[in-house]
This record gives sequence, C-alpha cells and structure tokens, in this order.
Amino acid sequence: METQGKYRLLSLDMDGTTLDSQKKVPTAITDAILALQSQGIFVVVGSGRGLCELVDYRKSLKGIDYGILLSGGLIYDFRREVPLLVHAIPTDTVLTVIEIARQEDAMLQLMTTRESAVSERDIERMPEMYMGIYQDMYRRVCTRITNQPKFAEQHAHDVVKINLYHTSPESCARTIKRLAALDLTVVHAEGTGCEANLLGITKGTGLKDLCAKLGIPLEETVAIGDAENDLDIMKTAGLAVAMGNATAAVKAIAHDVVSDNDHEGVLEAIKKYFPSFSLSCHQEKILL
Repeated sequence: METQGKYRLLSLDMDGTTLDSQKKVPTAITDAILALQSQGIFVVVGSGRGLCELVDYRKSLKGIDYGILLSGGLIYDFRREVPLLVHAIPTDTVLTVIEIARQEDAMLQLMTTRESAVSERDIERMPEMYMGIYQDMYRRVCTRITNQPKFAEQHAHDVVKINLYHTSPESCARTIKRLAALDLTVVHAEGTGCEANLLGITKGTGLKDLCAKLGIPLEETVAIGDAENDLDIMKTAGLAVAMGNATAAVKAIAHDVVSDNDHEGVLEAIKKYFPSFSLSCHQEKILL
C-alpha cells in the first residue's frame, strides 16, 4: 500500500486506544501529535467522550485541532473552543430512554454539548456497573442531578448522547432490545454498557461532517480504534487501524492491526502511515 504523503487527517479514539490502561496519554504520543500538527496534518479526537470528560487531557492533547465527540453527535473546534455541529436527541425520546433505564435500574448518563449529568447514587455504584476505573473522573467532572426528566426538559435540543450502564450483560441486552424501538443509533459500550445517539449519527458520520468542513477527501484520512463505536468511522476512513486490544469485530474490518494501548500502538501507526513524522524523527536524531 502506497502511503507517502497520502494522509492528511488522523482520528484517534481515546479509551483503549490513545489512553493506556491507566487512562494516561503516553508522552511519546503527545509529542507525535504535536509533530504531525506542525506538519499541517489534522489530528482529531474521535471519541464517545464529551468535553467535560476531556478536561484531564487538555495538556496531553494540546496538539489536537478538532473533536468528533459524543460518538459523532458533537463536532468541536478546540482552537476556537466552539461547537461546529450538534446532533441532539429529541426530548420525548430522551424521556423514553430514562424510563427504559429505570426498568433495569441502570446507571443513566445524559450528555449535552458541555455537561455530563448523572445522579450521586449512580456515581457511588459505578463499580457495580463495571465502571469503577472512571469513578474518580465522574466525581470531579459530572453535573449531579436528582430529577432526570426535569434535566432533559431544561436541556431540550442539547442532550446529544445517552449512556446506560448495567450490573450484568443480560440486563444490558434487555435495554438494547427496548431501545431498538426508538429512532436511535445504539451500540454496545465497554463492559455492560450501551450508548445511544440520534438515529444515523456515528463517529463515521462525524468524520464525514468534519472532512466536508475542512475540504479533505475521506480517502486521505486514518482512523484508529478498538471498540464497537469505532466500527463506522473505521469503515468510513481511507485507512482503518485496529489496536492490538481491539474487539474481534474491529480487527475484522481493519486494514492493519498494531500493538495494544499499553504498548503505544498509536505511535506505531503514526510511524508507519505518516512518513513525514518518521522523517522528522530521523532528522532530529542526526542533529543530536
């Protein structure tokens, strides 16, 4: 496969991809992002996370230009700190999802363009939902709500994504079956979770939206990911790279598989598919 100078945009998933298992961005990856950005290559976050969930990574991701956030529901300009495009879920649908969550006593997370809203009770029982590794972050960045329907009505046209976490895979499967009756895109999330966006909205549609704004052909893009919500963006991008820790479904549609997220698979992909980055590293070694 010819790669010299071919790719102009790199989309990076966060959890399981750019972040290691301790939820840190390796310094070498931060440096690589800055190097690519300095060469005119767009580096974007393609994540299910929202803005408030990226606060801890502002320094590590300072070379990031744009975000395909909330699984494609929000396209964000980090340079100007403004949303470029928002795909909100209708309030009536949000209210129905809240009721579905109650049927399984699931942890419900309502995500707007800038907030992540959950109840205090749900934050405290996150380990039961196989989400314990995120508990500290949720305690620090989430908006606490006691009345979910009221929050949804007060944030009409602003709830972009809904996450639901469960105590068992069987409970999650029942929720996904109920959500199938709604006009939503629903995918399995890590552990016993699932996520819902407006029907037809995915990271893949987010990549199309962003590339249209930037004037970059899709065949000149690379997407790296590991999970089910990465499938559509990887099918959409010109080159799909799966992490070594990716699911079997993700590896099956990828053009290449690199090392896992604890062995800097992202850096491996950058060196392989962005020759200008490798060349600049070689020149720096000569200068040293």
